[in-house]
Amino acid sequence: QVYGEYKRYLGDRVAEGDADEVRRFHGTSLSAACRFGVDLTATPCSQNDCAVCGICRVGFDLSRSTPNGAARMALRYGAGHYFSRTSSKSNDYAVNSERLIAGQRTRMMFLCKVAPGKVFTATEAYMQPQQMPRDCHSIEARSTAQGGPLNHDELVIYRNE
Repeated sequence: QVYGEYKRYLGDRVAEGDADEVRRFHGTSLSAACRFGVDLTATPCSQNDCAVCGICRVGFDLSRSTPNGAARMALRYGAGHYFSRTSSKSNDYAVNSERLIAGQRTRMMFLCKVAPGKVFTATEAYMQPQQMPRDCHSIEARSTAQGGPLNHDELVIYRNE
């Protein structure tokens, strides 16, 4: 039912030329004590430092968006929800979810349907959302192979819708 309402909302935005859905990967952190995804019978935990379970419980929420899930990464484009069409890019952000499962190192990622709204294409490797036009909802930085500034693309969303 919630997704149906969201699709109707997107339909209105698409008619205004403001929304499309794209599929992107998102990597984030898992609390050290959390067993969700490791133990297939475990349910999402309620620990504040578990971004994976927070997303599962309440969805993406900018108020919970911090650099903690990206311990080794700089937030190139400010606080927001980071996605990539390149799984290995999102895998880098998932370092704090790594677990040893059946003798193999495993990290957790989400494959998401994302509605970026009006996108600003970044030509710089670093910038803040305040530098993009006010009518834009997200920043896309393309890979060098696509003529952009990054090794792998990033899409950063600055709203919870």
